[in-house]
Amino acid sequence: MVGSSCIGPDAAIPPRTGTTRRLGSVAGMDAKEWLDAYAARLGTTAPDEATVEVLLDLAGVAAHSSERTAAPITCWLIGVAGLAPDEALALARELAAEQPG
Repeated sequence: MVGSSCIGPDAAIPPRTGTTRRLGSVAGMDAKEWLDAYAARLGTTAPDEATVEVLLDLAGVAAHSSERTAAPITCWLIGVAGLAPDEALALARELAAEQPG
């Protein structure tokens, strides 16, 4: 499904090529503004600050337990699985604690 506007659970994930990230806001939006606008496009509401913090913690556990690329995909997986962020964070911490080293 390369080139698709939506990646489903059975879709292949295209490889990343030469992307660079800029610090700061893009086109004048900060993170909250982006989340609010994107949530509106999706027909939902953006997460509150507490939920954002849990999601960032979850992404951190995933990234520090494996590779950085695991962070956003882990957050995507909880959406597909329908888990609450707190529940997903607890499961991620359990998995991380089971890893050697």
